[in-house]
Amino acid sequence: METVNLAQNKKFTVYANIYYNYSLGKLLMHFTKPTDYILITNSKGEAKLYDPARNEVSLKRGFEYDTKNTLLYYFLSNKQYDLGLKDLDFKLLNTKFEEGLMITKWQPPFNMNSSIGHVELVHENYLPIYLAYYSPDGKLSKKIYYYNYQSVLEIKIPMKVVEFNYLSETDSLVSRTSYSNIKYNEQAVSSYFNYKIPDNAQVVD
Repeated sequence: METVNLAQNKKFTVYANIYYNYSLGKLLMHFTKPTDYILITNSKGEAKLYDPARNEVSLKRGFEYDTKNTLLYYFLSNKQYDLGLKDLDFKLLNTKFEEGLMITKWQPPFNMNSSIGHVELVHENYLPIYLAYYSPDGKLSKKIYYYNYQSVLEIKIPMKVVEFNYLSETDSLVSRTSYSNIKYNEQAVSSYFNYKIPDNAQVVD
């Protein structure tokens, strides 16, 4: 994975190798640049962030660490239709078709309606091409594009994802993520699938 972040005319690039065990709901990301560290998450929203150089581990827990909220999970679980919105208790408001596109509008659950007015998800040929978030006053706050689809286990997965976060009318944060060299089943062989953080790692806040 290569992620390029652009903000205020500055570029920041992150590289990582991803190891995902779908049946166990376990995901390990080995970040190699600019800093070497390991992030292990699971389907319970539990995370361990390990710094090999310092032999320190930080324990986290939260919605953002749940592997069921990842791009890989959505597509491998055939959730292309709603990209996990139903699981987050979003309600489908309406569906319309325009020039070969299917456009669905979703209402957020009560605990999110102070920050999200509605979400728009657009499909082309049954594949998501973008997801847009709107604020309660109707302003576009985030837009995520999915493209360059590749077949993996007969499932099409986007190899490129571009996210725009509109911080203000004149400022935005752009994140461009590219995936490559995907291996699966017997092709995917690595000791990182069974990686274990050292028992003597110091736990830090």
